Amino acid sequence: MASIESLLEGSQTVLLPGKEKDKIQSPPTTSLMSEFPRYNPDKDSDDEAEEPQEFTWRLDPRESLSDFMIEVVIKGKTHGEIYHVHKSVLAIGPKRSTYFARAFFSPPPPEAQQQSAAKLNETRNEWLSCGGIEEIMKDDVDPQSSLIRFQLHQMAADVFPVLLDYMYSNQGQITITTENAVPLYSLAALLEIKPLRRRVRDFWTQDLSMENLCKYYQRAHIFKEKRLIAHAEEYCAQHIFQVHESVVVDILATVDPFFFLRVVTMPTIGEGTTTSLRLSLLIAVYCNIHKAELDSSMFWALTDASHLPKLEIKAARTFLELEDKICGVECRHQMSPLKNRCIAVLAENWDTACFKKPEVEHDKEDIKGVLLPRLFGEPLELFASKAFLNAKKRLDWSERERKSLHKKNALLEKKLKEVTAQLGHLELNKSAIDSTSDLDNVPSGLQGM
Repeated sequence: MASIESLLEGSQTVLLPGKEKDKIQSPPTTSLMSEFPRYNPDKDSDDEAEEPQEFTWRLDPRESLSDFMIEVVIKGKTHGEIYHVHKSVLAIGPKRSTYFARAFFSPPPPEAQQQSAAKLNETRNEWLSCGGIEEIMKDDVDPQSSLIRFQLHQMAADVFPVLLDYMYSNQGQITITTENAVPLYSLAALLEIKPLRRRVRDFWTQDLSMENLCKYYQRAHIFKEKRLIAHAEEYCAQHIFQVHESVVVDILATVDPFFFLRVVTMPTIGEGTTTSLRLSLLIAVYCNIHKAELDSSMFWALTDASHLPKLEIKAARTFLELEDKICGVECRHQMSPLKNRCIAVLAENWDTACFKKPEVEHDKEDIKGVLLPRLFGEPLELFASKAFLNAKKRLDWSERERKSLHKKNALLEKKLKEVTAQLGHLELNKSAIDSTSDLDNVPSGLQGM
């Protein structure tokens, strides 16, 4: 057997016991440290590992082990976008959907258990509609299915990825805007995601203004969000007199009659003569814009005296013309509460309501300047009698004022004459006094000359 020394020399052939025939080659001359370097903790491979990807529905479904699919189809189309998602994210956690949780954890209904495989496949492809909003399929999702289809309005389909991003995010990050707030709220309501509903509601409560009210109103009607519509009505009633008239006209042209009726009848809109006069002009403008849509009952509701006790002159003229157009010929010769109030306003202000300033200043008899209200039969007679009566009162008052002024003028003239006479006497006395003073100042030697 080889000695220890021979083993260390590296120049002999070494035979191990029982392995005499196997030869062991001498070690290489190169340093073993270059082939097997010492461990360096500063270069730990664990530290050099890449950061793991964020878990999201946007990953490749094979890599993320997606176990469920949501197909979002825009109304009017047959195919849509498919989202590969995960049941655990949809149904578990603080941002979960109660709708999906109930669907995934509940056993299928008895009738579904008895269905054939073909029938189950047909059931899982039923539509859940959210963008109108009409629910065709509610809580009958088959837990064994891997696909559900939603039929959505275009705006709801556009924000569906935003909703999924929220559900997959760690801290519930989401960007809410004026444009996506209502469809997001609608989706959150449909899928029963309560934290998101609260966040969106808090956003549009703070974001709503008279400038963007039309946007919120239109989206709220598309998605039938009654809570938002009620909030918009209250907000509009509080601020309608505080913004530029161009903003108000846009709102009047956009909102429906029932929305506007609730606005003008709210106590928060204010009270008093000034408010009523301004409100009468708004209602007159609204009715004139929507005269083709209004029926007589809505027209009379909008102009009811309970919230409109005082009428502006221009509004009264407009209401008479609109009543004739909206309510029809059958109401033309009949007296209505509105017509009676309009006649009273126009008759009381007959000089302003029935005459306009002549085009030529000196032309006082310009027939084009006569503006008679649109009245017929008994209403016309009533207006004429009241207008003539008020005109007579005005003339009588003017005559009384003329006589009173004539008397005052006569008294003033008499007073003036008395004062003038007194001034004349004072001048004579002053002249006499001045003459006496002059004589007193003559030297004594000259006074006898």
